[in-house]
Amino acid sequence: MSPPPPTGRPRPPSPQRRLALAAGALAAGLVALVVVAASAGRVSVAGVVLVGAGLVSGGSAVTDLRRSRRR
Repeated sequence: MSPPPPTGRPRPPSPQRRLALAAGALAAGLVALVVVAASAGRVSVAGVVLVGAGLVSGGSAVTDLRRSRRR
């Protein structure tokens, strides 16, 4: 692994890692929606929040990934 930045602050996650985390949030939200809908017959609020967070952070990560590849 590379050494930490000189300021001592941790590096922000790479766009690839952010995209993977967003995909995980999206998948977890979809699973929560399906499981709660199948068992209780209603929509899971937590599932909707996870899907929304996955979509928003995934879109941001894709934009950052495209920008980093242009340089």
